[in-house]
Amino acid sequence: MDQGSSHKPTLSKASSIYHPSAWLSPHVHPFRFTNPEANHARQNKSLSDSADPALALQGVGWLTRKAIGLATVTLHVKEYVDESGKTHVDIQQMATGGVKGTAENRTLDDTFREHSDWLFGSVKGRTGWVASKAEITDEFLRKGWEEAQTEFVVGYVESLDRGWTATQVWGFQEVNGERRYARNIVVAKGDEKVEMRLVYDFYSEEA
Repeated sequence: MDQGSSHKPTLSKASSIYHPSAWLSPHVHPFRFTNPEANHARQNKSLSDSADPALALQGVGWLTRKAIGLATVTLHVKEYVDESGKTHVDIQQMATGGVKGTAENRTLDDTFREHSDWLFGSVKGRTGWVASKAEITDEFLRKGWEEAQTEFVVGYVESLDRGWTATQVWGFQEVNGERRYARNIVVAKGDEKVEMRLVYDFYSEEA
C-alpha cells in the first residue's frame, strides 16, 4: 500500500556480491528476503511519514485512506530466483482493521508489466537495480541511505487510468540510531508531487 515520480530511472542488474542475500546483518549488504528468521516487516507508523497525501493524489477515496491510516501494514516477503536467473520479490501486504491487502510481485529485470488491484486501479510498472546512488537523480529518493549501500532496488509505476506515477527506492537507513529497512517514495501527478519515507520493523514468524 505504498509507492513514488515522473522520473524514470535507468536500472541495471546487480552483481552477485550485492544480490539480496544479507537482509538483516549489519556486516553484509543491506538486502535479504530469504532469511527464515526475518522475512516479515511491519510498518513503523511512528517513524514513517503519513501515506494519506500520496494516496489522495493517487485517487484513493477518503474513507479508504482513513481506514489505511488506522491500520497496521505488514509485509510478508518471498524472494527467489527463477530458472532463467531472474530475481523475484513477492510481497503480500496485509493490513489490520478489515482493510483488504494488496500484492507486490516484482521481477527485478527492468521490464514493464501491467497489473490491476482494488486500491490503485490499472497500472504498469517495472523494478530493477541501479548500480550506485549517483544513478538516482531525484534528490529525495537519493537521500538517507547507508554509506555502505552501493546498489539499490528501484520500482517505477504508471497509472493507466488515474494519471499518476510513483517511484520508490528500497534500502537501509539509520533512523534514531538504529539500522532499519526503509522505502523513499515519490508520487507525482501533473504539477503535484508528494514525498514520503516508510520505515519498517523486522519480526520472525514465531514473534
